[in-house]
Amino acid sequence: MFSLKKMLLFCSFILIRQYMMKDFLEILKYTIPSIVVLAIAYYLLKTFVESNTKFIGLFSQELKTIKENQNQKENQNPDFVRLQLQAYERLTLFLERINPTNLVPRLMLPTQNVSQLHSALLHALREEYEHNMSQQIYLTDLSWELIKAAKESVVNLVNQSDRSLKGDDKAVILAAKILTSNFEKGKDPVENALSSLKKDIREQF
Repeated sequence: MFSLKKMLLFCSFILIRQYMMKDFLEILKYTIPSIVVLAIAYYLLKTFVESNTKFIGLFSQELKTIKENQNQKENQNPDFVRLQLQAYERLTLFLERINPTNLVPRLMLPTQNVSQLHSALLHALREEYEHNMSQQIYLTDLSWELIKAAKESVVNLVNQSDRSLKGDDKAVILAAKILTSNFEKGKDPVENALSSLKKDIREQF
């Protein structure tokens, strides 16, 4: 009798265990996919949040940098514009001063000879140029190149006019030759440089 009772209990235990296992497996069948989906969703959401947090941080930093640069430019802009305008004024005056029609009469003296006037002209051209070299930082590359070309063209004109003359001749002879030896028609380098400066002013201001 005791053995039968034990057997019945054992069988009951087996049946209950199988029933519970079946229910447990049934529960797992529905819960495991849900857990996997939740895990994937959590991972994707976490990755998205981390990525966006990093992006927002970088974007905010970039905006801050841009704003600081803009503020810096705005603060510096009035002074820079003033210096830039002064540079254009100075280099316009430089071109007018090295124009042979202005340069020669300004430097020629009645007591000079050809050699003295020649030296005075070259010295003035060199000094005028060196005095204004620093202004190139405010100009376009094209305008500065045309200004350098204009100065070199005037130097060449002075030297070419001097070659066929004697050093002790009257300075007025060299002056007359320079003023009558015009640049090639339509290619006055001084006028070309002035035109470039005027164009820059119209476009930038």
